[in-house]
Amino acid sequence: MSTHRSPDNSEWIDPATLPGFDEALSAAEATTMPPAAPPRKPRHTRKPRGFDAVGGMEDAKAEMRLALIEPLLDPEMAEHYGIEPGGRILLWGPPGCGKTIFARAAAEEARGATFLPIKVSDILGPHIGEDERNMTEIFRQARDQAPSVLFFDEIDALSPRRNDPHVWEAERRLTNSLLQELDGATNSRARVAVIGATNQPWLMDSAVRRAGRFDRLLYVGLPDLAARKAIWSLLVRSLPLGPDVCTATLAEVSAGLSGAEIAEAARRVRGIAFAEARARASVVDVRMLDFLLALRVTHPRSRTWLDEVPEEFARGESGVRHDRLAISRRAQQTRAERIEAAIDQWATGEVAGWEDPIGMAGLLSAAPIADDETHRPS
Repeated sequence: MSTHRSPDNSEWIDPATLPGFDEALSAAEATTMPPAAPPRKPRHTRKPRGFDAVGGMEDAKAEMRLALIEPLLDPEMAEHYGIEPGGRILLWGPPGCGKTIFARAAAEEARGATFLPIKVSDILGPHIGEDERNMTEIFRQARDQAPSVLFFDEIDALSPRRNDPHVWEAERRLTNSLLQELDGATNSRARVAVIGATNQPWLMDSAVRRAGRFDRLLYVGLPDLAARKAIWSLLVRSLPLGPDVCTATLAEVSAGLSGAEIAEAARRVRGIAFAEARARASVVDVRMLDFLLALRVTHPRSRTWLDEVPEEFARGESGVRHDRLAISRRAQQTRAERIEAAIDQWATGEVAGWEDPIGMAGLLSAAPIADDETHRPS
């Protein structure tokens, strides 16, 4: 703190002790310093639950409600119509399309039901007979905690075809154990719903898909336009968005991508925006260009899976035919052209005078999406 001498130079005094100092200082600051801008706070939104957390899939949601959720919520009414208050649904489809998320959301919709997610590692053990004991114990827990929803991820690994010569005896016993427990859980008093998820239902023992077991198959495929728009809305809800961001356009140029691939593009955008914000030392809006550049280098990876689907499954499921068209060479070339056109439109309209502290402009010259393979006709 600076000091001054008193009028008679006899002592040093602190100016802050003089009468009226605080008022004079406040007046000076008010006339010489602009008011400080309040810090920009991140957008906090309530995390959606249940089917609100799943973009699109309205038909699948309706079927899940009717076959599994509503009977579990109102078992007395279900009994009047001969409906078991614990359905069996097998979710199948390409990897990355949200089967696990969908199953968890269904359990949250069944308010009050206990959700028991089961992985393959929860069943398989190193000792003889341990697999069957684990299977029995899991179903016992589900009955004790009823109403409950049991979810088996990668259930094909727990129910291999018993007539396959390459299947070991221990694997056959495991399939038998699953069949017995499914039959035991089909009881109006059990109130145990069972959901299985697999990418390859054709590898499962056919008895597992018989009536009374997993006789209802629900295809969870690539998201359609409405689903992609809902997915994008969920992914960007907490981001600081620029005025040019349009989720409808993002949905259109994401055709053929799975939900996981769309989420991957969104994560890439978050990283780009965060790096720029760090370089500028302030929060910046996420631009439409950021999303377009991320989608330009995000490629659909479901072609191999769709090629492997046996015709007996493809014939009875229109979703497989739809997905094969969505990732066809023509469809993906159209998607690439739309992305390039959108990038050009953004660049010619807004890029003039744009500062580029992290070198994002180099991505504008990146190779567009390549899709050279011709997909077989469905």
